[in-house]
Amino acid sequence: MARRSTKRKTTPSRTIRGGSNEVAYPSAPSRPPTINLWIKFGEDFSHLQIHTFGARWAALKSLQIVLKDREYEGPDDMGWYETNDGAIRFKLNGDVEGLLDEDDEIEWMPPQPHLNDLLRAAGDETIKHDTSTPDEERPNRVRKVRKPGVPPPSRDGLVTLADICAELKIEPRDARKTLRNKVEKPDAGWAWPADEAAKVKAILKK
Repeated sequence: MARRSTKRKTTPSRTIRGGSNEVAYPSAPSRPPTINLWIKFGEDFSHLQIHTFGARWAALKSLQIVLKDREYEGPDDMGWYETNDGAIRFKLNGDVEGLLDEDDEIEWMPPQPHLNDLLRAAGDETIKHDTSTPDEERPNRVRKVRKPGVPPPSRDGLVTLADICAELKIEPRDARKTLRNKVEKPDAGWAWPADEAAKVKAILKK
């Protein structure tokens, strides 16, 4: 049976198609899936993906991404459909009556990493997420290197960051993160004379 393409009126349940991913993807056991999608692909269909959905429109959109308008035949006795190019097999169960006859345009896109999984099954390039910070936003920090054999400056009489954090009741890790972009780390480490320590406190209190 070849794939049919029909236009259907939007049902009331589809008014949430652009809604939250919480609706699209269920979280068991409080919200069990209503549709399960199995996808086999790769050489001898050796790769298997299983996707679960809480909404019909999410399952349909995900299947559209994988199929890329491929025609398919099926189902076989086990419920598997196979694309005519022999690249993909898929199977659905749950609230799927009439789902494959629907051909609505759905604006919603699956979130990561689900989207990359679907693109991989479709044979498309996955989307790389750039986690780098633009150069103009990176602080110009220069790491100081102490010469071999030269001891670090003494902290005698200095107020350490640990002392300041204990007084302000904040985590040293959070304090260091704040200070790195606002003050230069002293040669003696995170420690200052009393007058400079007061300025550091003021920064951390903001």
